[in-house]
Amino acid sequence: MKRIIVLSLFLLLCFNAIAQTQPNDCANAITICGNGSFSSNASGIGNVQEVNACGGSEHNSIWLKINIAQAGTLGFDLIPNDPALTADYDFWVFPANATCGSLGSPIRCATTAPSLVVPTPTNNHTGMKGTILSTSVGPGANGNGYVFWLNVLPGQSYYIAIDRPGGDGGFQLNWTGSATLGTGAFPQPPTANNLGEVRTCSNNPNVGIFDLGALKSQINPDLVNKTINFYNTQANAIDGVSQLGNIISNISNPQQIFAKVTDNITGCFTVTDFNLVVYPVPNVDVSASSSNVCPGDNVIFTFTGTPNATFNYSVDGAANETAVLNAAGTFTISQPVLANTTYTLSNASIINSGGVVVCSQALTDSVTVTVNIMTPLQFSSNTPICVGQDGIITLTGPANAVVTYTINGTPGTQNITLDAAGTNTITIPALISNTNFNIISVTDTAAPFCSEIINTPGTIVVNSLPQVTAPQPMHICASGLGIFDLDTNNAVISGGNTAYIVTYHLTSGDAALGIGAISSPYQSISGNQTVYVRVKSSATSNCINFTTLDIITRPAPVVSPATPLEACANNFDGFSFFNLTTAGNEILNGQTGLTITYHLTEIGADFGTTPITTDVTNFQNTVAYTQTVWASVIQSGTTTNCRTVVPIQLIV
Repeated sequence: MKRIIVLSLFLLLCFNAIAQTQPNDCANAITICGNGSFSSNASGIGNVQEVNACGGSEHNSIWLKINIAQAGTLGFDLIPNDPALTADYDFWVFPANATCGSLGSPIRCATTAPSLVVPTPTNNHTGMKGTILSTSVGPGANGNGYVFWLNVLPGQSYYIAIDRPGGDGGFQLNWTGSATLGTGAFPQPPTANNLGEVRTCSNNPNVGIFDLGALKSQINPDLVNKTINFYNTQANAIDGVSQLGNIISNISNPQQIFAKVTDNITGCFTVTDFNLVVYPVPNVDVSASSSNVCPGDNVIFTFTGTPNATFNYSVDGAANETAVLNAAGTFTISQPVLANTTYTLSNASIINSGGVVVCSQALTDSVTVTVNIMTPLQFSSNTPICVGQDGIITLTGPANAVVTYTINGTPGTQNITLDAAGTNTITIPALISNTNFNIISVTDTAAPFCSEIINTPGTIVVNSLPQVTAPQPMHICASGLGIFDLDTNNAVISGGNTAYIVTYHLTSGDAALGIGAISSPYQSISGNQTVYVRVKSSATSNCINFTTLDIITRPAPVVSPATPLEACANNFDGFSFFNLTTAGNEILNGQTGLTITYHLTEIGADFGTTPITTDVTNFQNTVAYTQTVWASVIQSGTTTNCRTVVPIQLIV
């Protein structure tokens, strides 16, 4: 294990004013305890030339004292900060427990000049170690700079004089040997807590008053067994000169102060440093990276002001939170914002290392971030529709926003802009099959240009039109207006589809609107009338088809009665032959456009069925002596059953 002590020698051109307290005399030796970094004001030989051995003496010396706490071997490596061979260090170690004024002869010494050694050494180190038997080397080219190390016991103390006859700069001491193992060769130095930054506030820029005495218990709480003093420089602290008073005013901002904690029993000391910093009365402002954002946008809230100030703030009136500005006077909070958010400052303060508020100031600054909540986009379609109708998607959302959509998955997107009222429609003309659409997003065209992903699909269902068969005209034989059973046509019109709803209307307009349906049976309003038929595919469908139905009322033909036909029976059996057309001509009475048929029964004549198919000009009666046959007269070329039936009496 090695313990390293760094000693930096500051050589002053003028040293007479401080010569009496510099550690370049034995009486002013620096006690070394453990590891540490040392610097000193020491220069020259001090008040007394106390060294004259190994062919050397003091030139620019520093005296050290070590107190042994653990037995073992003890050596060191003295390593100049300047590696040049001309940087020459010598040392002398005096007997155990020697006192200044009667030091006696040194028990170890090395005055070798590395620049004179042949062959040229690889470095300019000197010291004590266990691989060298000599207890003294030098002067000049004699030796290699090292001597045999010490065997030490607890309770011993040794003075060491270190001199630099040539070169410049400080050096390091690396302690070696078995005495440095475990708890170490030297008493443990006292604790010196690092205060970091000691703060005060002042209205006088960069100048403040500090109570150093109040800091002592923070540096080391044992003020009975420890002495704490303050200095402007590390060298002054090590030398114990130019001690500062308890109440001081800083001379720079910041100002470095060195506190020396000395153990009153062992004489060991530790030097720590801290900065005196004068702050103005603290102030903090708050700002936001953007004051108008979209939901979920990230906003950076930045607090700026007095460096290292502690401040309190609240968010939307909640409980206060605390933060500290960094050395550059900033503190940031980055967060996504979903609703209007206000950060409000309440106070700022400067707090010292003991956690005590040095000064504070009430604050009122605030910043508000407004979240632009878009009107939700809503959409609907006119589904279901019928083949050939336009598909319509109705949009309602933010005024003037742009809506992005696709139709039937077509590559690329389409855009539509809502009007100032936030509405618009997408029209897909003359659809013949089910059509899919997807509303992808909506984007506000006003700052901060918020956008919302919708990605919601929809389908416009396209239904087929009802399949309609035009009905045959309906004819009724009547002398005036006829009564028609319109519903008898339903099966023909719908093709037997019982889901279809068939209604009858007086006008095409009524049929289109589905109003003014007429009831069946229906009495016509003219002899030749067209009725408009509306066919709806189902009760829940909007698919409608149309056709017409002609209803025709015709009067029966007006004819003359027939004179009975008489014939003689050659066989006296009651049967004979008759020319029925003679009676037919009498019935028609010269009218044209009429067709006459002859029937054995009145019913056959009424319906035009079972006409006599034998030669009506030579008709033999089928009933002896007296028989009535029937003439059925109908308008030629019509399918109506509008007939006039006239009896023809046959007499034998």
